[in-house]
Amino acid sequence: MVATAIFFASVLSGMLGVGVAVLAIPILSVTDSNLVGSVQPLALLLNGLTALFAAIPFAYAGLVDWRKSGTLAFVMCFFAPVGALLASRVPLNLLWGFFFCAAALVLLMLVRPSKRQQVITFNQIVIASAPICLLCSMLGMGPGFILVPLMMSSGNTARQSAAINSVAVVPSSLAAFLMHLGSGAQVSASWGAPIIMAACGALVGAYWSTKMKGERPLKILFGTFVLAACAYKAVLIYR
Repeated sequence: MVATAIFFASVLSGMLGVGVAVLAIPILSVTDSNLVGSVQPLALLLNGLTALFAAIPFAYAGLVDWRKSGTLAFVMCFFAPVGALLASRVPLNLLWGFFFCAAALVLLMLVRPSKRQQVITFNQIVIASAPICLLCSMLGMGPGFILVPLMMSSGNTARQSAAINSVAVVPSSLAAFLMHLGSGAQVSASWGAPIIMAACGALVGAYWSTKMKGERPLKILFGTFVLAACAYKAVLIYR
């Protein structure tokens, strides 16, 4: 059931180019209560893999700006491991609080109308990517759900923003995952099914994204999924 949920979450995240971790954390935590020791490392690994497989259709369609992706990846690779290291030093309840705040930010950015005019510059996004990546890695997530709306605010289309992000977050997600391994996280054989399903889902989702014309229905569907997953986890925490 978890692997199936990860597949559909990866399809959605592949369409929007935001990485699957924001959805994977509440899904994985249904059967695993070890947030820092196993849920976050697996979520970061899935985030990197889904971004990598999503980048393939985007690159084939010519939507990736390799210069922007490379610049963001270079900056975030320095801060992602630091955030992963801090995760084990922050109280669990505080981490979940940060996570729900981040999920609320995702919903806010999804419901905002898309604007094609340039509100911020790419250089400003590069500067902002450092603290964003630090916080997101501490939460066990990729920074894509924040970077994609920012890229859209710099004048890129939603698909161009998703394509740039899908390439940029791969190294930082994997670097944060390796830091978790170095801090004592254990790789389990049960990770195999979610990993395979996530890779397949991201590939399918990104391919559909390059072929579909409408973007708003995808945003509504993704936002509904985030809201439902977080509400379910909130109920479990309360109990």
